[in-house]
Amino acid sequence: MLTDALIEALEPCEKRYQVPDEGGLFMRVSPTGKKVFSTNLDCMGKKLAPHAANCRKLP
Repeated sequence: MLTDALIEALEPCEKRYQVPDEGGLFMRVSPTGKKVFSTNLDCMGKKLAPHAANCRKLP
């Protein structure tokens, strides 16, 4: 399960990588350090493009 502490600890690498969470959700980490929640969706057996949401620190 992705927690705040785990997400904060994720470091950028040379290539983009994914860290899975529950229910098909995962965190993508880019070489620049950008962290994005994403999920792969399917509709009637057809895979759709990954959907992503930017993750930013809230006050």
